[in-house]
Amino acid sequence: MKPQPEAAHLVSVGARPDGRDIKLSSGAAAAWARMRADAAASGIELAAISGFRSIERQGEIIRGKLAAGEEIGAVLRVVAAPGYSEHHTGDAIDIGVPGETPLTEDFERTPAFEWLKAHAMIYGFHLSFPRDNPHGIAYEPWHWRFSPRPGRKIRQGSRPGPQGPNKAWFPVNSVSSEPRNILEKDLTASWAMRFASGFLMSPVIVTAIVR
Repeated sequence: MKPQPEAAHLVSVGARPDGRDIKLSSGAAAAWARMRADAAASGIELAAISGFRSIERQGEIIRGKLAAGEEIGAVLRVVAAPGYSEHHTGDAIDIGVPGETPLTEDFERTPAFEWLKAHAMIYGFHLSFPRDNPHGIAYEPWHWRFSPRPGRKIRQGSRPGPQGPNKAWFPVNSVSSEPRNILEKDLTASWAMRFASGFLMSPVIVTAIVR
């Protein structure tokens, strides 16, 4: 996976139940509003679960998982290293449906996922991590990135606006306050381990995780 730039200009598309704003880049926000409205017109309700995530927040999530006893290799199959997450760009969105547990493979069995497979590309969204993807990231049917193909017309429509509270949610990972030396020990032991996508964890990434 390539390093991902952190977005500077973001648009709110709604609030999470924990009070945090869900934000996307302006292009992704506009496309999401159009796609969500058209899906609703077809009887499909889509809900934004997560959007922009800062490099700092990415480090917090990984620190929490390491402090909970998870191995760094397993963590990096489900959470990109700080600086490498598509969520940094503001173009990636995790999608769920009300009444269903979000961020699980069960999402692929919903009518919403079938609708997305058939129509998301019309709005410029693409599934980032299908099964057996070359990045070595676990299958994520909920994770879609706004990345319009050159020359492809993107459906025009309504302007972006808040989606309102989600009807289904998941617990936010708690941020651990474990001493740095424990996390540094875990990371030092894995220093020579190459992430499945082929990049070597650099001192910059390690600093973001253990700081």
